[in-house]
Amino acid sequence: MLGKLFFLFPGAASKLPADEGLYKGPRPALLHMSAQQLGASLQHKSGLVVLTHKESRDGLQHVCGAQCLVLGIREAKGLEFPQVAIVDFFSGLDREHQLRWKDMLLLQEEEGGGEGKG
Repeated sequence: MLGKLFFLFPGAASKLPADEGLYKGPRPALLHMSAQQLGASLQHKSGLVVLTHKESRDGLQHVCGAQCLVLGIREAKGLEFPQVAIVDFFSGLDREHQLRWKDMLLLQEEEGGGEGKG
């Protein structure tokens, strides 16, 4: 996946040595669902931190309910949480960058990496 990121966004980041995680656990997944679907799936879950753009925070907090903490992406900078969902990240990007992300996600789906879609 990182190879595609460097290919589609050349010069956007420096390549580092391969990361070796400190913790074993599930790999991140992409879910394609509306805010309402997300809220319904979170009804009986607590402890999840939802990150979104600052402008969307209050509306998403209403959808997710009190069991989730909803923060703007910049508010969460430097903080660590055991469970995080990033919602509607791409909407704030300019069109050129949105298209590059869409291309990367389509490549991932073609390779069979589209598990977890809702």
